[in-house]
Amino acid sequence: MSDITRYLRAHKINIWWDNGILPGDPWREQIQANLENCQAVLTLWTEQSVGSKSVIEEAAAGKRQGKLLHAKLDSAPLPYGFGEVQYADLTNWDRQSDGPESLRLIEALRQKLDPDDANVRQHLDAASPVEFTARNGKVTLGDKPLNTPPPAQNPKDLDNLRTASVELIDNIQEEFSTRNHNFDVDALDLRLSQYANVLRQKTDNWYKYENAVRRIKSMKDEAAAGAWSNRLISDITALFERHEEMRKYLQPEQPPAGTPGAIGPAPLAAGKADAPAIAQQWQEAISDPKLSDIVDPGVTDYFKDLNADLKEPLSETPLSYEQDDRKNRKIMRGLVNLAKAAAGFTTAATAGLTATVIGDPIAAQHILAQFNAILDKLLKIFY
Repeated sequence: MSDITRYLRAHKINIWWDNGILPGDPWREQIQANLENCQAVLTLWTEQSVGSKSVIEEAAAGKRQGKLLHAKLDSAPLPYGFGEVQYADLTNWDRQSDGPESLRLIEALRQKLDPDDANVRQHLDAASPVEFTARNGKVTLGDKPLNTPPPAQNPKDLDNLRTASVELIDNIQEEFSTRNHNFDVDALDLRLSQYANVLRQKTDNWYKYENAVRRIKSMKDEAAAGAWSNRLISDITALFERHEEMRKYLQPEQPPAGTPGAIGPAPLAAGKADAPAIAQQWQEAISDPKLSDIVDPGVTDYFKDLNADLKEPLSETPLSYEQDDRKNRKIMRGLVNLAKAAAGFTTAATAGLTATVIGDPIAAQHILAQFNAILDKLLKIFY
């Protein structure tokens, strides 16, 4: 703990921890007082701390007050009830140098201590895999960075990879009907069909491939131990490998990490939000007829996909603590993805209005007001 304390203080984070309690002092009262008076509660999860009743109680108190930030220092699973609060993964961190996850934690702590909406908007926009821009009278989107070719060109190899991936999906789906499975086969079958459709369309939009594969990866990661057969795991892994092989032919060449234009990590979502209300507002905004007056169809489709990703876990009825935790994690991921899209879209729409390049400014102002209202609510999950 002392090395992490030094690291945080080196980044000008003012912290208190209970090693400063002197022998004979009322330690529980001091901890309770600091929990009440602090602006953020940082919990570090390890194999030891996940089994500590006092650590869990203190983390729960921080969560109830909307102050909790947490990080994993090893592979121990989080205690029940903390799944929806996103964590920094410090399992491979040397506890001294700056790394992507340690800096993400530092930024989240600073946001708790000194909330800055403009800063969070900027980080959300930078974390989005797509880029919005106003062009030809409407807001459009594409893979980030826009107007940048992929690092490799080989149409024949790309087409072969697409074909092989579709064939593999067909084989996986055929296997579903030959045996009983201990998981939601229909849900995985749907995800695989959605990915196959993207492959058959031969779109050049990498984000469409990524979104489809991300949903399959999420199902694989959250499947109960032993629910997926070894063959299914092997086939899905092979599918992911082919997906990665296609990256160099489809994703624009990326700037070095940390440089302007590079896709960065999203801020840690550690606050609370009314997810059903936000989902309803998002649905109303993307169903507004004026939206099609100021955006290309690809933007509307992207917003609908994000909406579906959030509404799906909201409709789930968990039957166990583990299922409830998974549901909450998926809801939080959905909210973060909405926030990234809303930040990028509102920035582009505002710039388009300022530069008078949006064809229908009245419709743009109407739609922009709706998305800014949604984004204001979403920002609360980051502090």
